[in-house]
Amino acid sequence: MSAAVNNPSENWENLRLLKPFDKSAQEAIDLYRSKFRENIGIESIKILEADTSKFQAIGHYIHQKLGPSAGKIGSLVKVESHADLKRESLEEIGDSLARQAVALGDSNLNMTKLLNSEYLFAPIGTVRNFIESLEEKLKTKITVLDLAYVKIK
Repeated sequence: MSAAVNNPSENWENLRLLKPFDKSAQEAIDLYRSKFRENIGIESIKILEADTSKFQAIGHYIHQKLGPSAGKIGSLVKVESHADLKRESLEEIGDSLARQAVALGDSNLNMTKLLNSEYLFAPIGTVRNFIESLEEKLKTKITVLDLAYVKIK
């Protein structure tokens, strides 16, 4: 599920429709506004949801943190294993991939670019090679399902 908000004057009203997120999103925007002294609006919102019955998890990484869940650059990565891994282990894999996405600094990042990029945190080749090494170690297939990348300009 995703929602796009293209008209800055509609931002607050559209955010209120996203019940689980309206309060925390507004708090984050207020924090950004106070820190940067800029009028920050929202162009789009992408919601990633993990289905725990399918061994899915969402990893995250926030760079240049301004608070516990706010920063200048952030990424979410949804991953799935084909065997019962501990949720924390799957989230750690997602966290590593989200950190990679932020380090690439590409606001047009997509799944293909992410998987084919040089993995920056170990001399292992591409992100695809990193995932293959984890699959071999953990004896399960790991699939990257989706990602979201956010950068405050």
